[in-house]
Amino acid sequence: MPRYLFTPRWLVLHALLVAAVVTCLILGRWQWDRATSAGGSLQNYGYALQWPSFAVFFVYMWWRMMRLEARRLAEEGGEQERAEGVVATDPTGGVESAEAAQVGGDAARKPAGGSVVAARARRPVRPAPVDEEPDDELAAYNRYLAELNARAQDPDGRR
Repeated sequence: MPRYLFTPRWLVLHALLVAAVVTCLILGRWQWDRATSAGGSLQNYGYALQWPSFAVFFVYMWWRMMRLEARRLAEEGGEQERAEGVVATDPTGGVESAEAAQVGGDAARKPAGGSVVAARARRPVRPAPVDEEPDDELAAYNRYLAELNARAQDPDGRR
């Protein structure tokens, strides 16, 4: 069983789930008794079926939240491994070892004890620039903005 299910946040969510399901089932039972008693209407039968469906919905949402939390933790674990320098990706799309990704000055540091500790330097991966066709309308708008900026910079307010 995953450890995150025993954190205080999840323990509160478990207790709320149990309370909601029990409440919905009790209300469904009460509506069923009302429907089967003398004078019960079709509306009471509808509510008697509606309350258990709310309980099923609560259980589904609880299950869904557990899956999303597990997925989030798995993604964070993968990001942490990448941040620790297990594998670094260069901008050209190739993969290089963590040692090759180290930067010379940051590759070794001396702590207070005097021993050399290898530090894994993180190098940001930038996407390749996208070549787009020139946009005349955008260029005209940028010239207009530059002109407005130049007017605002002019202390006399004249050109």
